[in-house]
Amino acid sequence: MPRALPLLVLAVACSDAKLGSADRAPEVAILSPLDGGMFRAGVPFTLCAEVADEDDLAVLQFRVEGSADGVLWEGAGSPGSCTSGNFALEVTLTGPAQTLAVSAIDRLDQVGTASVDLVPAQDAAPSCTIDSPTEGAVVRAGDPLPFRALVSDPDDDAATLDLAVVSDVDDLVWRGNVDS
Repeated sequence: MPRALPLLVLAVACSDAKLGSADRAPEVAILSPLDGGMFRAGVPFTLCAEVADEDDLAVLQFRVEGSADGVLWEGAGSPGSCTSGNFALEVTLTGPAQTLAVSAIDRLDQVGTASVDLVPAQDAAPSCTIDSPTEGAVVRAGDPLPFRALVSDPDDDAATLDLAVVSDVDDLVWRGNVDS
């Protein structure tokens, strides 16, 4: 009598699975200015970011854009580095509040973007204190009048201020800069 042997059936399945790239989009983090920070309209400041990608920074394409000012810079590779980041660019914005964005595009056209919202700083008025002559001092006509004043500005270097000494009698007496 013939003996029954166990039969083992193997099934092999095939599929059309496609292999994908392990390359991910660049990661971008803006280190400064901070979100919600202030800028002075027309005054350059340093944008500092950290960019990470499998590709070397030199082959990445970058775009820096302000929501009010439009494209501020486009180019390949990082224009510079900063203390805590590998992407630095000197940026100048106009007056309105705006979003500043940095985008990095890799060789597969994958995009990584980071942005911060910035507001313009309000320009405060300079202050001036007259040290000499003191109020109520009497000076004879024709005698020299020593004049000393202290000026400061919370927004600008005092050396950049345009100063004027005006008399209620003689009108404009002097115009110049600090220490001139």
